[in-house]
Amino acid sequence: MLRLSQQLLTRLLARVLDGVENPCVIGISDVASWLGVSDKTTREWLQEWTAGGLIYPVWVGSGARVRN
Repeated sequence: MLRLSQQLLTRLLARVLDGVENPCVIGISDVASWLGVSDKTTREWLQEWTAGGLIYPVWVGSGARVRN
């Protein structure tokens, strides 16, 4: 899981460097696309990262987004 966490942080850093608006706000589809996994797997990983304190959920509109 450490390597996956590092890959997530690398993607977020790239978003910061690219000047993306709200670079640390990501969705399930972002992570699934970046890491080439299903939405179900992404949800499981996001739950693990949330439990470990790496990210935390932010409710925006009708759905949840996660923030590093």
